Amino acid sequence: MAYLTKVAPLLNEKSQLEALKPQQALEKFTTERCYEVIPEPFFEKNFDLSRALEEQNSEYQETLSNYVDMADFCIFKKLSEKWEEFLNATFDMQRLESEVSEVLGTVKQLKQVLDFMNQTQAKKALKLIQLQTRKKNLEKVNERLELIVATKKTQPTVQQLLSTGYYSQSINLILKTQNILVTKLKGVQCVRHDQKQLEGIKDAVDKMLEQEFTQFFLEVFIKRVFEQSEKLVKMLKNNVAYENLGKVFPKDLDKKRVEDLIDNKVSSGQLQESLNAMNTYIIDQGKEHFKYLFSKLGVYKTDENSKWEYISHPHLIIVLSAINALFQACLSNWSQLGKTLMEKLGCNHAATYLQMKRNLEDPLLLSELQKIETTLSGLFFGKVVRIFKVKVKQCGSFSVKDIQELHFQVNTLSKNWSYFSGEVGNSVTAMMDILEKKFVEEFHNKKLSELSALLDGETWNKVEVPKEIMDRILERRQEAARIGGVKLVDPNFTATSALLMFDKIMYEYLKLAENLRLPQEPTKKLLEILKYFNSKTQNLILEAGATNFRLKTISSKHLGLAAQSVQFVLEELVYIEVRLENKVEDYKALVVPQLTVVKQELDSHLNNIYNKLSQIIIDRVNKKCEITSQEGKWEVMVNPSQLDKDYYVNYISNDITTMHGILASVLSTQQLHTVFSRILNSIRPALLSMYDSIPINSEIPAQRVKNDIELFISVLKEKLSEPIQSEIDDLNEALKSPLSKALSVLNVS
Repeated sequence: MAYLTKVAPLLNEKSQLEALKPQQALEKFTTERCYEVIPEPFFEKNFDLSRALEEQNSEYQETLSNYVDMADFCIFKKLSEKWEEFLNATFDMQRLESEVSEVLGTVKQLKQVLDFMNQTQAKKALKLIQLQTRKKNLEKVNERLELIVATKKTQPTVQQLLSTGYYSQSINLILKTQNILVTKLKGVQCVRHDQKQLEGIKDAVDKMLEQEFTQFFLEVFIKRVFEQSEKLVKMLKNNVAYENLGKVFPKDLDKKRVEDLIDNKVSSGQLQESLNAMNTYIIDQGKEHFKYLFSKLGVYKTDENSKWEYISHPHLIIVLSAINALFQACLSNWSQLGKTLMEKLGCNHAATYLQMKRNLEDPLLLSELQKIETTLSGLFFGKVVRIFKVKVKQCGSFSVKDIQELHFQVNTLSKNWSYFSGEVGNSVTAMMDILEKKFVEEFHNKKLSELSALLDGETWNKVEVPKEIMDRILERRQEAARIGGVKLVDPNFTATSALLMFDKIMYEYLKLAENLRLPQEPTKKLLEILKYFNSKTQNLILEAGATNFRLKTISSKHLGLAAQSVQFVLEELVYIEVRLENKVEDYKALVVPQLTVVKQELDSHLNNIYNKLSQIIIDRVNKKCEITSQEGKWEVMVNPSQLDKDYYVNYISNDITTMHGILASVLSTQQLHTVFSRILNSIRPALLSMYDSIPINSEIPAQRVKNDIELFISVLKEKLSEPIQSEIDDLNEALKSPLSKALSVLNVS
């Protein structure tokens, strides 16, 4: 820039001279000419001038001077060709320099202002930021120091927690401290050995915690339940209602403690292993707890079988009630523990343990829970099944009430288990079914023997039905009529001692069917004993088997009493059927076919009795008619005073009215009508045959026959009951019809 400033005036003069000089004078100063004349080494940056400075090298200096001049002229020529551009650039540079100088002056002024502000204001603000940064750094240092102090206090704190039994809190503190050591205090030398020490403590606490988990859970849902055995037994001996027994068991649950124990097991991955180990402890501790319970109940084992063999039934019910109450309390406690466990594992909350278990998605945990349930149920069910196995052998001595009480205990046990687990059947219900079947079999055999003895010893005399029995029968029929909508029939019947006892037996079977777990068993036996009663009665009366026992002959009274017994049973079956239909499952398929057979057999038996009663009269009438036909003196007129004694059908009317008098005392009106309708219809052919055989060839025999028929009908109308009057009229019309024809021929009115 300085060079251009100096040469600018010269360039201006040169431009004026060049206009005068020929152009050819400057052509020798071209760049190409310079490179041709001047050797290349002279253009090198590191050209050595030391030789030219020596005084003795004047010739060399001259040459070098010429080369310099030639180069200057060459440069000068180049500048002269573009002098205007260079000059403008120079002027622009000068102007730019001036502007830059001005800007620099302004910047200098701003710098002075900023320096002033820095000294007065900014320096203080920067100091504040510096102090804040330092404060934060010191806080971090303080935090680290506090963490170091806290980690150093961890071991004493853990020891204190362990001494008070808070194992899970100890584990949580150790884990938290270990996390701090490997994150926030990583590389801090003063705590480098603490990690290893805490790991050793943690291993020891884990072992202690494993024991606490099992012991705490067992204590919550088993031990503290059985600890109330003495109070429970006192309540049972004081006849406290079963629904109030649960008040004796503690309800509180340290849920926070449970959650801590579960959290620790989940975090350590040992939950499944701990639950699996709990099964063994349940069995071992359960046995000891039951020994304690039975000692409080006064049940002692003197030999292998006598523990339950000689216990009385009331004592047995107390034992079963205690087991039931304890089982329900254990299930309730385990339900709370199980729900807490599943909630901690993320299972959605539900109202019951069973609902939550169905929502559980972890198959391994579900399996472990089911194992514990099976172990717990097996502990209680096993005791009850063992008791029942002994009692099955003694069920023949049980009463219906005893079975009902056992049934209540089993139902209670099963309902508690079903509500908890969802299972319907179990080993106890299966054992109760066996016991019930055995009881029903023993009961049936006993009742068959009783009924057989009653019927064999029956004198077949009419007995008065006590009012309380009549009221009970009416009440039963009213209840059945209300349930099934059947027509109510008043219990108006004549009974024997055996029938009254059999009525009681029938309803004992019905009561069993309505109260036992297996109603089809007593129902089946009821049908069997109905068949037995029917066949035995038929053998004794209709087939005259009773003559081998208490009766010399079988009379129409005996037949009437048998008919009344069968009719009463048929009437009762209508009401029994209604009650069975509401109790027995699949009634139509299992009961109706067999019951229909029983009804048919009873109807057949009743019909045979009616036929037998009719046949007695028919045989007598046939015999009398035959004798009358052979010996009758119809041509001789009878003295009017002797007419009622000497008419030929006198014996027939006496037989009919005598039987009517006997049967009227034992049969119902409907039965009397049935029997005597058959009798009157059956004797008509024999009477007609007898009268047809009489030669009515004069007025006397015609009058004798007329008088005979009129007196016969008159006696029947007088002696027989009202419902039979229409049948008597029909018989009268039938007998008078042939006589009327004969009289019309003889012109006798």
